[in-house]
Amino acid sequence: MLLSLAGAGVFRTMLNIFRNRLGAALACLPLLLAGTDAIAQAYPTKPVKLVVPFASGAGTDVVARAVMQKAGDLLGQPVVVENRTGAAGNLGAEVAARSAPDGYTVVILSTIHAANQSFFRKLGYSMENDFVPVIEIGVSPTLWVMRADLPVKSVPELAAYARANPGKLTFGSGGASHPVELFKALTGGDITLVLYRGVSAAMQDLLAGRVDMSVAGYLDTGAHIRAGKLRALASTNTTRLAQLPEVPTMTEFLPGYDFTLWYGIFAPVGTPGPAVAALRNAIGRALDSPEVVARLDALSIRPSKSTPEVFAARVKDEVARWAATVKKTGMVPQE
Repeated sequence: MLLSLAGAGVFRTMLNIFRNRLGAALACLPLLLAGTDAIAQAYPTKPVKLVVPFASGAGTDVVARAVMQKAGDLLGQPVVVENRTGAAGNLGAEVAARSAPDGYTVVILSTIHAANQSFFRKLGYSMENDFVPVIEIGVSPTLWVMRADLPVKSVPELAAYARANPGKLTFGSGGASHPVELFKALTGGDITLVLYRGVSAAMQDLLAGRVDMSVAGYLDTGAHIRAGKLRALASTNTTRLAQLPEVPTMTEFLPGYDFTLWYGIFAPVGTPGPAVAALRNAIGRALDSPEVVARLDALSIRPSKSTPEVFAARVKDEVARWAATVKKTGMVPQE
């Protein structure tokens, strides 16, 4: 009986301790939530670094700066651009993937990086596993351009010439070899790939006649096409360009050919949700601002209005599409 009474007393004492501690914890909960909210509202408290995996002045760089400068104004902190070139855009992507997931490093990635998942045997990053899609910026028209004096004037003629003269034609790649590799796989033509560290360098050699052709955005090629220095062979998108409606698409001659270039901002996986939300909000507002809309229009970029879910689905589908394309065409991934 005494033991039972003693046990009951101990139980009541423990219950009271538990009640007191639970009450204290519940009392602190609003403070904890307020602290979390304060952290979310405080972000950012320092400059945000934007990694651009291509050279300064290249199409990707120009697009990134046009959007992120305004986004920085809206965030209340400057966006500092860091160009990390090399390895077809993979070096910059890997640097960003290995950065601290604190909301202060973001990277602009594109179709090129989605395709790179299958174009290279070994990569130091996974587009799906190492990044959080923040927001899609837009879609850019790209053109297959060549020297104006080249003796081919259509996609079928280029395919025939490349088959009849293996290795004679040269393709200057400013970071994306995907367009020419896809063309070679679909046509059986043999074109020599010449790699450059950026689109600007490839364009310089193309204009100088040191390479025969390349693929680049209208931003990098439009003025040269209008001046007659380059010939636009085809759009690599699935639709014709509004600026050059007379130029056909590759798909009109090669079903299955699609190199539509989109751009998006990503953060390292693990970046806090409030930081991602703040970035998405600021960039979305920047994309709606008249000055950015005008700038992107001048660059022939169509701003995107997709939701985060739609953008994430685009990335997943793009990675899968290029994996299927590489497998179907028998392209050999690069080392």
